[in-house]
Amino acid sequence: SEPLKGYKFLNTSVVKNLNQEVADIVLKIQDQIESIFKSNFKIYFTNIQRSFPVHNNIEKEAQLFHFDDNPIGTKKIFIYLTDQYQDSGAFRTFDKKISDLLKKKGFLSYTTEIRENCQNLAQSLSEDNLKIQSGKKGTVMCFDNNLIHKATLPKNGYRDLIVMEVFPAFKEINSKNISKSLSMSLEEPDYPRWP
Repeated sequence: SEPLKGYKFLNTSVVKNLNQEVADIVLKIQDQIESIFKSNFKIYFTNIQRSFPVHNNIEKEAQLFHFDDNPIGTKKIFIYLTDQYQDSGAFRTFDKKISDLLKKKGFLSYTTEIRENCQNLAQSLSEDNLKIQSGKKGTVMCFDNNLIHKATLPKNGYRDLIVMEVFPAFKEINSKNISKSLSMSLEEPDYPRWP
């Protein structure tokens, strides 16, 4: 299938000192993440992305309402590298109550066809219930990716973001895990099959 338009992902293998820079960021937010999990955590993947406007964009894949169907306990950490508001591509999500209601009404998003067929159901509740996750550069957000959500391209400018998928772990986070998370291919499964 055609790649999703409006996104570029940093080739982490060509950036000097990136492991150390990400390790410094993780160190700053480690206590908050551990308090969410009430345990240590491990990073499955880290990507650094830029989204930008696309003229006459047709929303598909991540730009459609969906949930990631990850194991319970898996979360995403978003670190905003630019200010993110409604017109600059801020992420949109329903809360748990609305997500559960939509799932009870039959909302699924496992395949492209199912995802496309369920958009009307989500859009019927989006006007008053959709939360735009705005924030200034430096904002850190922990997100349950089993809530129904969607990505949105900026109307102008660009949106830069670090995304980390994390899950509870027995051992404390270390530099080897951070390095491995930066080298994870985006073609790999969205979550660890055997964490």
